[in-house]
Amino acid sequence: MSAGKGMQGCAAWAPLLLRLAVGVTFVWAGLGKFLASAELPSSTRPVLREMGAIRTSAGKAEQPRTTEGDHAKTGQKDDGPKEDEDEAKTIAGAVGSGEDAESGPVRVRRVWALGLRVYTSANPQAVGKVEGAQGSPMALWPRFIGSARWSAFWGWSVGFAEVAFGGMVLVGLLTRLGGVGLAGVMLGALWLDQIGPAVQMGGARLGFLPTHDMFDVRGWMPLLWQVSLLASSLALVLLGSGRLALERWLFGSKAGDDHDEL
Repeated sequence: MSAGKGMQGCAAWAPLLLRLAVGVTFVWAGLGKFLASAELPSSTRPVLREMGAIRTSAGKAEQPRTTEGDHAKTGQKDDGPKEDEDEAKTIAGAVGSGEDAESGPVRVRRVWALGLRVYTSANPQAVGKVEGAQGSPMALWPRFIGSARWSAFWGWSVGFAEVAFGGMVLVGLLTRLGGVGLAGVMLGALWLDQIGPAVQMGGARLGFLPTHDMFDVRGWMPLLWQVSLLASSLALVLLGSGRLALERWLFGSKAGDDHDEL
C-alpha cells in the first residue's frame, strides 16, 4: 500500500515536468516572433506593405517625379536622385515594421513573416508555381482567411497565443485551457508547415506526409518536434497542472487535477 502511494506521489510531479518543457518552448517561440527579425525577398514588398508591415512616408509617396522636360522649362539642372535620410527607411521598432527600401531584401519582425506565410499559402498564385508542385498548387486556406490584413492578424494572434498560453502552462494557471490553446496552435502549424505543403506538392507519403527519406533526421525533425509539442499539450489537457501549480494555491487542491492525490 505504501509503495502504491509512493508511486502516486511520484506521478503527481509528471505534469510539472511537462509544463516546464511545453511552457518554456512556447514562451520562447512566441517572444522570438516579436523580438527577432527575418529577411524576406524584395518581391514580397507589396504584400508586406498591404499587411502593414512596411510603410512609406506620406511625403515621399506623394512627391511627383521630375522629368527632363520639367528641368528644361525651369532651367534647373538634373543632378540625379537624392537620398533623404528622414524618408528613406521607416522602422516601427515597437511593433516591428520593416524597412521600406526601393530594392533589396526586406527585414521585418518574424511575426510579419508568419503572416506572409499564411498569405502565400492561401494565395499560392501570388508567389508563382510552388517548387516541386505537380500542376497548379492548391490553396491551404480559404481566400477570406488569407487576405493581407487577415494574414497579419493571424500572425500576431499566434505570437500572442504562444506567449499567453505558454505562460499559463508554465506557472500552472488554467493549465487545461492553456493546453487546448497550444494544441490548436500546433494543429495550425502542422498544416501550414508540414502536412499542407506536402499535400500541395502532390505525391505525399500516405497522402499527407512530406517526401523525405525515411531516416532523414534533419528532414523529419520539424514534423516530429511539432507532433511532440501537440501530444504534450494534449497530455496537459488530460493530466492537469499537477503539483506546484498556481491554480492549486488560488482555487484549491483539486483545481488542476481530477484526483486529490495527483
